[in-house]
Amino acid sequence: MPKKPLAQAALMLGMLLLGRGVAAAPLVDVFAGVQLWNYSYSGQLQEPLRTYDFERDFTNGSEDTYAFFVGVEHAVPLLPNAKLGYQRFDDLGDPIERCPVIVPGFCAFDANVDLSHTDLTLYWQLLDNWLNLDLGVSVLYFSGSSDFTQLRNGRFVSESYSEIVPALYAEALFEVPTTDLSVRVTGNLGEITDNSYSDLELALRYDLSLGFAVELGYREQRIEFEDFSTVKVKSDADGVFGAVLFRF
Repeated sequence: MPKKPLAQAALMLGMLLLGRGVAAAPLVDVFAGVQLWNYSYSGQLQEPLRTYDFERDFTNGSEDTYAFFVGVEHAVPLLPNAKLGYQRFDDLGDPIERCPVIVPGFCAFDANVDLSHTDLTLYWQLLDNWLNLDLGVSVLYFSGSSDFTQLRNGRFVSESYSEIVPALYAEALFEVPTTDLSVRVTGNLGEITDNSYSDLELALRYDLSLGFAVELGYREQRIEFEDFSTVKVKSDADGVFGAVLFRF
């Protein structure tokens, strides 16, 4: 019990110091956003006995997924700005059942590919006027699995992975004079061993009042995981997205 007042005092002191530090920070901006992405995909899923093509062997309709991010920008020289995001990407793998009478064992009836990932981006703002230019680096953390099941003896092939892929990051925002419109181009490009990642976004942004903005754009994302012993995955997804942004 005697330790409780000490803990409370330490907590209050810490909050006071944190509050003073934030108040003293020059021009600190916090921003966040949510993106809804409608995409179609192509690519391959390769397991030890066979390679499956997403367009040929899987149903290839449109899928919907989401991403969100939060970040901090400041005016401290040399110190990078930071953005943390998450992309859900686990709807790949809806096989078309094809069971030839001659080779019934090669009929796939279940498959799942989870390429969801978290990314941390550190970047520097090189230009800040009608053209905003950011350059930096991203670290993408993939944690998921690629599973494949066949009818023959219930054979199950699975590859779980926890992979980190570094990437170069760049973003340009072109403000249209005398309007609340701007055009954004964002790119991530990374590779490590035989695993690679690229992500490109082109969006039209409209700034609303009270710090809100909305976007409509096009996104293309390519992921290739080949540095595994059992299952190898190549994915190419593209489609339109809408987003809501807020800056505190």
